[in-house]
Amino acid sequence: MKFENEDLEKQVLSAMLLDADECLTAFSVIPTLDIFQVPQNKIIAEAIRATQDAGEPISVETIAATLKKSNLIKEAGGVKYLASVLSAMKKPGHVEIHCRLLIEQFMRARLYA
Repeated sequence: MKFENEDLEKQVLSAMLLDADECLTAFSVIPTLDIFQVPQNKIIAEAIRATQDAGEPISVETIAATLKKSNLIKEAGGVKYLASVLSAMKKPGHVEIHCRLLIEQFMRARLYA
């Protein structure tokens, strides 16, 4: 059974990349980055967390630089995939509910694993 939702994951990441408040909200709701079940999305989420922890601003440019510095840009799907993440947000302001949906999917996946 497949529980991942690439579009929803990309919408959360897009919100995090585009708005500092949305990023803070997402990290306050997400209990673990393991909720990102698409490997590229988890790598991007980890880069966002590392960039934020380093006190650097979150943007597609800083995340791309973080991924390149850690030699993970290819594993994260490359610059083209990162651009597709950036353009994934359909409606701003819903990151909290989207995170809760991802958490629900993650719990379901663990339950049926």
